Amino acid sequence: MSQVATWLDTTFSAFDMSGLAFCHEVAESCLGSVLTPLCQVLAYFGDHGIGFIILALVLMCFKKTRTIGICMLVSLLLDYLFANLGLKTLVDRPRPFEQNEQWAEWWTAVGALSPGGSSFPSLHAAMMASYMMIIALSKRTMGWTLGAIALVLLMDFSRAYLVVHHPTDIIVGTIIGIVIGICSYYLVKAVMSKFQYRAAMILE
Repeated sequence: MSQVATWLDTTFSAFDMSGLAFCHEVAESCLGSVLTPLCQVLAYFGDHGIGFIILALVLMCFKKTRTIGICMLVSLLLDYLFANLGLKTLVDRPRPFEQNEQWAEWWTAVGALSPGGSSFPSLHAAMMASYMMIIALSKRTMGWTLGAIALVLLMDFSRAYLVVHHPTDIIVGTIIGIVIGICSYYLVKAVMSKFQYRAAMILE
């Protein structure tokens, strides 16, 4: 556990506690029977990035969505390098259920999923934010944008609901994902435009 992790736990303890407590109250309500399996499905989808990889590869199979799929794969690689290999290793913040007996009880009540690794930042949140940012930039319609925002919020909520991340982990992960999604989208578009220009010049 690094000094940064200690600072996060000290500075944002009240905020993280209130966020996790709210999620626990929701889990204990009548909504819990629906939300618990839903949040677990989202967790399994994002584990090791497998669901996100499959989605990107499927989109790459079709001409109309190929660019989106490529952007997603690029963002996934950047998310993994920066958030997972970089910040997670450096900060080394324990998961909530590893720090507090009460949080451990809440974690057990919603399935006791054990993702492994450290807590800060949330890679699930980063990957979903990157993907949805790319979709929003590609489609540029209110419907797609609102849908993308809803999925990001759902993924973010699920990570706190399952007590596998502090709310601060999720917020930072989402911000990282948004930035990486924007960078990936414009990087891929720029590279593809350059190659298309060169191809056109050769054909002439």
